[in-house]
Amino acid sequence: MKAHQIQDLIVRMSAAAGVALAMLVTINTLTTVSQQHIERDLASYASHAQLQVAGSDAAKRA
Repeated sequence: MKAHQIQDLIVRMSAAAGVALAMLVTINTLTTVSQQHIERDLASYASHAQLQVAGSDAAKRA
């Protein structure tokens, strides 16, 4: 291989590695954000369900 072919190969491999790294960072970020949203939604649902149960219990006592 000639020197310019080797340099071209290095540039292409570096670009491919950069794209792969960017994809991994993006996937990791989206996964983390999705997990946070799921946890928030579950916490909201749990507190809402507790309020409904508490309200139901209070209505039964009244």
